[in-house]
Amino acid sequence: MKKWMCCLAVTSVWLISSTTFACSVASTPEFLTDGTLPAIEFSAFDVRVDAIKRGNDTGSSCDDLGWIDLQISNEDTQVGYKVELIDGVAPKNLGVPQTPVSAIDSQITLIWSDEPTEEQPALDFTLRVTAIAPNGDEGPFEDVVVSDPGRDGGCSTTGEGDISVVSLFMFGLVVLGLRRIQ
Repeated sequence: MKKWMCCLAVTSVWLISSTTFACSVASTPEFLTDGTLPAIEFSAFDVRVDAIKRGNDTGSSCDDLGWIDLQISNEDTQVGYKVELIDGVAPKNLGVPQTPVSAIDSQITLIWSDEPTEEQPALDFTLRVTAIAPNGDEGPFEDVVVSDPGRDGGCSTTGEGDISVVSLFMFGLVVLGLRRIQ
């Protein structure tokens, strides 16, 4: 009976520690327009690439995701933004919004599946970010170049280890349980 309980405990630890929880990423909210609203005067704004995160292998459920954070300076909170690919080749599944979006904390985040492999292609493309009024009118735009050298398959030190806090906790419980069984 004690051996059966020991096997059950070890199996439970293995199952819990190897469980991959689903990746959850907040999407950029859609900016709704209403053609009956009055026109507005647009303010000038700037856009830059704030961060590019490539897929990596750190044991996270979001490992395969890459994302690009676009930072908007002088953001006007009453307008939305249309994002378009205007030059170059973006990753085939880059989440360029099909409708205008609202910036969150002056940022627009674009996500794609960027396999966590040792080789990743370079990025070099241009996006156009256009201000959109609440009534749907288009305002000024800014072009921003997205560039990343990628990875060529050389050495990598991205691994953070596969052991989780839950695994360590469960291992400790098993060790304590085994000590009591003896």
